[in-house]
Amino acid sequence: MKKETIAILFTVTAVLLSFLIAVLPTYIFQFSDPDIPADLEQNRIIGNTKEGTNPGAPVEIIVFEDFNCIHCAEFEDTLIRIMVVYGDKVNIISRHFPELDGSRIPALAVECAREQGSYWEYHGNIFKSDGHLTPTDMILIADDTGLDLTRFGECLDQEQTIDIIENDLEIAADMLVRGTPTTFINSKKIEGDAEYARFKKIIDEELSDD
Repeated sequence: MKKETIAILFTVTAVLLSFLIAVLPTYIFQFSDPDIPADLEQNRIIGNTKEGTNPGAPVEIIVFEDFNCIHCAEFEDTLIRIMVVYGDKVNIISRHFPELDGSRIPALAVECAREQGSYWEYHGNIFKSDGHLTPTDMILIADDTGLDLTRFGECLDQEQTIDIIENDLEIAADMLVRGTPTTFINSKKIEGDAEYARFKKIIDEELSDD
C-alpha cells in the first residue's frame, strides 16, 4: 500500500475518532437518567400499608390499576423507577379499579399479600404473568412469593378484604376514574401509561413548589 494511501486512511480514522469522542457522550447522556440505578429490582422501596409507601411525603401519588390491564403491566417499570429515584419524597398509594373480566381475583389476592407484608413483591409478580389469572394462579404466585398459603386462602374469603376493593371503587368514582392506569400526582391527573419523563417532570415541579 502506498504511503499516500496510508496517510489518508490514518487521517480519516483520526477524524472519525475525534467525532465519536466529542459526540457519543452527549448522545448517550441525552437518553439516560443518571439517577436511576441499573438494577431496579434490588432497589425497591417496600411500603406495604394501604396508606402508601411513605405516608407524609411531600408528593402523594395515587395509582388506580387493574391487574388484567396490559397498560398497567407496562406501567410497572415506571412505578418502580419513581419509587427508587424519589424514595421518601413520594408516597405511592396503589388502589384497585378492577373493570376487566376476572380482575377482582388478583385484586383480592394482592391485598392478602399485603396482610403478610409482601404487597409490592406480589404486585410485581402478578404483572410478570400473562394476565387473566385464575385462583390457582394466585396460589402459585403466593407460593413463589413465600406467603403462608393457609393464611392467604383464608384471607381471600374474608369480608374485610372484599370491602377494601369496594372502597377503592367508591374512591375511583369520586375521583372520576374512567380507566387504568390512572394516576394522580397530588391533584394532577394522568390517564394511561405515560412515559417516565412525564411523571418526573410533574414530580419535580411539585417538589420545587413544596
